[in-house]
Amino acid sequence: MPKTTFTIKGMHCDACTGPLGQELKKVVGVKQALVNYGTEQAVVDHDGRASFQDFQTVVQHLGYHAFSHDAQDNYHDIRLIETRQLHRLRLRLVIAVLFTLALLLLSFPELFTFVPTFLISSYILLLLTLPIQFYAALDFYKGLWYSLQRKTVDKNTFVALGISILFLYSLLATFFPLVFFSSVSAYSLSYVIVSLIITLVLFGKYLEAVVQRHTSDSLRALLKLQPPLATVLRHGKQLEVPLTEVVVGDILLVKAGQPLPVDGLVMQGSSLVDASKVIGTSSLVEKSKGMQVVGGSINKEHTFHIQATAVGKDTLLSRMISSVREAQSHKTPLQLFADNFVRILMPLLLMLSIVTFLVWLLFGPSPAFFFACFSFVTLLLLAGSSALSLATPTAVMVATGKAAQHGILLKGGNTIEALRQIDTVIFDKSGTLTQGKPTVTDIIAFQGDEKTVLKFAALAEKRSKHPLAQAILTYAQQHDIAIPDSHSSQMHAGKGIVAKYLGKKVAVGNRQLMHEQSIDITPLEARLQSMESAGKTLLIVGVNTVAVGVLGFVDAPNAYARSVVQALQRLGKQVVLITGDHTGTAQATATDLQITQVIANVLPQDRAAHIRTLQAQGRVVALVGDGITDAAALKQADVGIVLGTGMDLMTETGQVLLIKNDLRDVVIAIDLSMQTVKKIKQNISGALLYTVVGVPVAAGILYPFTGFLLQPLIAAGAMALSSLLVVLNSLSIKRYKPRI
Repeated sequence: MPKTTFTIKGMHCDACTGPLGQELKKVVGVKQALVNYGTEQAVVDHDGRASFQDFQTVVQHLGYHAFSHDAQDNYHDIRLIETRQLHRLRLRLVIAVLFTLALLLLSFPELFTFVPTFLISSYILLLLTLPIQFYAALDFYKGLWYSLQRKTVDKNTFVALGISILFLYSLLATFFPLVFFSSVSAYSLSYVIVSLIITLVLFGKYLEAVVQRHTSDSLRALLKLQPPLATVLRHGKQLEVPLTEVVVGDILLVKAGQPLPVDGLVMQGSSLVDASKVIGTSSLVEKSKGMQVVGGSINKEHTFHIQATAVGKDTLLSRMISSVREAQSHKTPLQLFADNFVRILMPLLLMLSIVTFLVWLLFGPSPAFFFACFSFVTLLLLAGSSALSLATPTAVMVATGKAAQHGILLKGGNTIEALRQIDTVIFDKSGTLTQGKPTVTDIIAFQGDEKTVLKFAALAEKRSKHPLAQAILTYAQQHDIAIPDSHSSQMHAGKGIVAKYLGKKVAVGNRQLMHEQSIDITPLEARLQSMESAGKTLLIVGVNTVAVGVLGFVDAPNAYARSVVQALQRLGKQVVLITGDHTGTAQATATDLQITQVIANVLPQDRAAHIRTLQAQGRVVALVGDGITDAAALKQADVGIVLGTGMDLMTETGQVLLIKNDLRDVVIAIDLSMQTVKKIKQNISGALLYTVVGVPVAAGILYPFTGFLLQPLIAAGAMALSSLLVVLNSLSIKRYKPRI
């Protein structure tokens, strides 16, 4: 089913996501629409009848801005809107600060004796409060109006109601003081208090906006790697064209210091290329004619020409950006819990605020109306925190960006939680824990000589691309063995190959293939087991019904295999080796790498069944494989981790792609997910503690026993501080350092 992901700007709080999602679902063909306030992303699943323009119309009708992720220049448009919003917020804050300072001067004449006495008047205080109340606080009132239209309750509802009550209280005190209040002292500071509250909330909102922009720094860094223009050679001329006009096959000129616009092949010249910001490699690599280069890499040395092999959405950089955006757009189970909790909590807190007002009005000390108003406002302000709504998405945004910096792409935000939960990591042996470049170490002839055994093996494997076949052919060429063509050949997946040559049947493969071809190897079993116990992979060569020899191979362990296994074990993960090799060979490799559990003699198509068996035992399993032969098993695993075999495979067979093909990134992905979930739980726990402890105190539960009553100013500060602390705690993930 087609899926469209786009950015939405202008949302006021988490309550905006519900109506947006409901309206998007009404578009023809839409099956599901998820809107994420924390990441400002929407993900719409549809049947293809709707387009982004249809979704954009709906979003704009509701008063927001929608931006497609396909358009090259949208990044700049989004940044422009963000900058304008920040500037507007800063201006409102400056206005609030200036008029609040004036109010402070006039509200405390005993401290500021230089203030002329004719200015000390409640009417002048009112005039100074109006710009703060109806300009600086305008966004809160807009949010209240939207929430009333949609019959929802959100942060703006609480803030707008709180400051409106205080302002109304001040108006009543100004024009009808003796009707509602027994003395001027009860209301003399109300104007400055409401102004201070608005200023404090705006200051917190401004800091939150500034800090929250940094949660997507990693994604912005990737976007900046896409140059808007490219130099194309057409008709013998150098033309600067928009990147969107470059097509596959174009020859591009890339000068020293410039980023590569697209993926391609070097056609002329050579240079050092820095791909660290794209795929996380830390060293410069020399690229010369015929070598592949990745868009977004930086040409560090000489001018060269490349031919475009992938452009637009098909480049690795574009697919990385799409992957990060998609991961940030999905709501994790923890976020769904927080969102549902907030939707239930907000109306309850509003009802509790009303009950608090009535209790203080009916049973509170004199002046009861004063205490009722202030307790009501205090509770509204304290309950208006958006900390719980920001707890998960901010952490997910930072973590997915941080993972991308290491060349780790996560499919879906829930992958972070899934990675953290796994307790068993299964590794494929060949090409994963080993280098994937086996070499021939032994040739033993049971019939004839070694050259004959090698010739039969080579002619059978001549057309195969299997790593063992390539090792045989390389060895034969090194020893000047002429390799004749077989008349026909047939692959037996996971077992070997059977070829016909000069009327003879030549079988090259494992024990199972020999058994199927009626070749008796029982007398040779002791010899075979001796080689396997030395860690060698075997291919038996049979001609007709006779085993004529055996070839032994060694595939050296990956340079980081042992340290990766040890690191995972330190993280409390059970490491399992799965392979099609015989038990002896597999056990030798496992012993060398200090792996305690081995599953051997497993055909590729049977690996999913073994994973199901482990899952039935209650294990949460991650499989690390190549994404091709392990496709079914990767789907069966709770988390499929694909080692650098291509972006497209991840969408079908795995949730994690390690584009550097670096085994250490398995540890980094799991460790980073554990650290991220830890931060998310800290955020949620802190937000819940803030609510559980703060709400009763704001309602005045301590007043009958201690005489303590929380003031609106403190509540406003706590509201701003709680959200800011959540964002700062999430940003600390940017300081993550790999522990391997």
